[in-house]
Amino acid sequence: MIAQDISDIVSAQEQVIESEYKLRTILDNVDAYIYLKDTEGRYLFANKAVRELWRAAMEDIIGSPDERFSMRKPARISARMMPGC
Repeated sequence: MIAQDISDIVSAQEQVIESEYKLRTILDNVDAYIYLKDTEGRYLFANKAVRELWRAAMEDIIGSPDERFSMRKPARISARMMPGC
């Protein structure tokens, strides 16, 4: 049996958890809509303001694409609507 002192690893993990908690607290209490997406356009994070706007829990947002939370359909522009046409 090989014993290893992992106290440094455990300490580093605790510091990361504490840092993430502080960042989330800050992001949830600013007067702004903040979200993060991955390279595929799926949500990784949404702050409290965004969650309240969408009336959704973080668990429902993470991994979701834009289509799930779009507020309205894109406007269609016809030639009649464009000036000079």
